[in-house]
Amino acid sequence: ALNSNLALQSELRSRLVDVRKMQSRNRHDATAVLSSLSLVWGSDSDTSTAVTSVEKGAEIPLEFWTKKFAASNSSKDDTIHEHECMGSNNESNNEDMHCSNLIWKEEEVKQLQNSVNEARKDTSKQTSDINEILDEVASKCKIPSRSTRECHAALFTFADPAIVTSKFTKTESSLILDIINELCDGTDVDWLEIATKLNEKLYPSRQHRRTPWQCFKHYQSTLKKTALPWSSDEDELFIKYLAAHGPQFLLQGDGLAQTNGKLFAYRNPNKVSIRTYTTLLNPNYVHDWWTKDEERKLALLMRAYSESDGTLPLKYASQAAHFPRRAQALVSVKWSRSICPEMQQKKCGDKLRHDETEKGGAC
Repeated sequence: ALNSNLALQSELRSRLVDVRKMQSRNRHDATAVLSSLSLVWGSDSDTSTAVTSVEKGAEIPLEFWTKKFAASNSSKDDTIHEHECMGSNNESNNEDMHCSNLIWKEEEVKQLQNSVNEARKDTSKQTSDINEILDEVASKCKIPSRSTRECHAALFTFADPAIVTSKFTKTESSLILDIINELCDGTDVDWLEIATKLNEKLYPSRQHRRTPWQCFKHYQSTLKKTALPWSSDEDELFIKYLAAHGPQFLLQGDGLAQTNGKLFAYRNPNKVSIRTYTTLLNPNYVHDWWTKDEERKLALLMRAYSESDGTLPLKYASQAAHFPRRAQALVSVKWSRSICPEMQQKKCGDKLRHDETEKGGAC
């Protein structure tokens, strides 16, 4: 869907501004840090041409480390894009100019917004398509260093004051799901068409609208219920990885972040953690009956943590430091369904009141 949707690609390009600014800032910070260090040659691990040309024991020029750091922190697409758009001389200055061209100034955005508002005041254009209005406004805008295509992309993605920036309502969410079910099965979605149909139904006056990026982001983060399925190869790799680390390894905190980064960088860490104790994948967790010592320990921990303010902080009592062989969610379930005195009193009280009511007694 991303490859075939030009409108969504246009919005995604506008989101690259912050990413490129962050990359430029990181490279600048790395250069400042390296300039304050004494860089001494002391390793033979790197056998590249640039490294072998430096004599052992000599001080390595700062430019070498700066270029090497920049190359390792930039993707292939970024490198190609930089060479096409900037050139070979004055790379740092050209990159700053490129980033500054991507950033729209407040005066430029206001000029676009005023032009769009004036175009919408024309009664003859109120029934026109949004793209026709944006094309006309972009062609008439006289902004230095901005092309007509850039003006149209800015208006379509963020500069148009008609774009609704509030949270999606239940009506909008249900309409998005209905449109997706009507047009496709959710796998190959044309988000420009989805946004167009949504705006036609909810905003027929064309004074407000949702962008394809907003619809795509809302669907992926909120409406999409089907998660990426786990394959048998992934499960096998996962259980072998956990078994190789031994019983002392806990898939929580730093261990979870490390495992997620090495094996399943494309998955949510919470989904990885849930996969372990919902499918019995983690060999370090035990799923046997709770012993009396464990139940007594959990009750004492809840009492110890709740003595200060009267609350029951279950997240502290169920930490891995107290129950290293029990999943935190299973500890919470054990307390809330079995040990919690409030739940037991409530169940017993409801049962007694129900029996007395059937017998005709007073509650």
